[in-house]
Amino acid sequence: MTRPPVTYPVALDTLMLMADAACELDGMRMFFVDRPDEQTRISGMVNRLHDAVERAAANDARLIYGESTA
Repeated sequence: MTRPPVTYPVALDTLMLMADAACELDGMRMFFVDRPDEQTRISGMVNRLHDAVERAAANDARLIYGESTA
């Protein structure tokens, strides 16, 4: 038997904190100039965090990231 996905409510301010933390983590990649594998791992983590924030925020992602220019 497959368990259905578990979801949790998340407030906008928490999503903003997660997005800010992802940006900070992304900026810290430069400290691993001699470890490209670590840079790649961190970059993937940052991308997954931003994806999670955008999925949770859905149509309100613009409140976190601003208006889309696409």
